[in-house]
Amino acid sequence: EYKEAKGFRMYLLGGGGKIVQLASWHQIQNADDCAAALKIAAARVPTDQVRIALIGDGAPWVWRAMTEAFPSGREVLDYYHCSEHIHAVASAQYADDQLKALQWVEASMSNLYYGEVTRVIGGLKRMQPKNKESEEQIRKLIVYLNNNAHRIDYAHNRRGGYSIGSGGIESANK
Repeated sequence: EYKEAKGFRMYLLGGGGKIVQLASWHQIQNADDCAAALKIAAARVPTDQVRIALIGDGAPWVWRAMTEAFPSGREVLDYYHCSEHIHAVASAQYADDQLKALQWVEASMSNLYYGEVTRVIGGLKRMQPKNKESEEQIRKLIVYLNNNAHRIDYAHNRRGGYSIGSGGIESANK
């Protein structure tokens, strides 16, 4: 049975950008155990009095667990995880030209930051793969972005005071 370190953190955001951690939970577990723990936490949160951000890496089971526990939560695809997928395409497609890889990554991430997911997907569909590896990375990224398009508008989320990264929980799990 597959298990991995999973966890969640709950914060309050106060005036002046002050962040107060309310609760933190980490455990090596499977998907069902994680979903059950989230439901226990959700039962203790006055969701009608707070804004909820759900930040995840794109795994479908994670989104199911979070949205079942917090149906009104704003879903945000973790910026760093998204950038890892973009970098995988750049490494495969532009292995022989680091400058071109960097320029493509920066343009793609800038478009995603401003919610231009369809623009990035359109560019990927027009891309001429250099080899089988880049063809597969491009295909996987198109699927990933299509599946998570409604979770990608980092500028809007930042303006709204929402975090766009799960770094705190990721480092705590490690």
